[in-house]
Amino acid sequence: MRLAQSLIFWVMMRTLLICLVIPLLSCSALRSGQNKITAIHYGSSFGHCRGYCYQEFRYTEDGYTHFQKGWDTVAYPPKLEVFKMEAAYWQQLTASVDADSVFALPERIGCPDCADQGAEWIEIFTEGKSHRVTFEYQQNPPGLEALLRQLRI
Repeated sequence: MRLAQSLIFWVMMRTLLICLVIPLLSCSALRSGQNKITAIHYGSSFGHCRGYCYQEFRYTEDGYTHFQKGWDTVAYPPKLEVFKMEAAYWQQLTASVDADSVFALPERIGCPDCADQGAEWIEIFTEGKSHRVTFEYQQNPPGLEALLRQLRI
């Protein structure tokens, strides 16, 4: 009788353990999948300038695009260039980003483009969400320094 009770107890404990561990593992797998970076957008703009005052780079694992436009679209028509990118560079970019740190930053830092000093932004896309941070031109918000060193070309 005692053996049967011990066996039943062992089976119940094992079942309970499995019921607790599987949801925890699936939650952590989901969380890590949501922080996998799928795209990085970076750009700058100046409100009062002549020429190509707005530029944006859009990086993905497959390559990147560079878009430029001027406020006077006749003199400075929009330009779009598409480039291939080596997998090593994409890995280097994504390795320099801590998505949790970026998502913790406010959407606006300082006074971007006040007194025509310019604005920059970084937008990080993951499988679960995206977050854009706009800041004063040539500033280095905390947590973005390593990525900005690579993006400012």
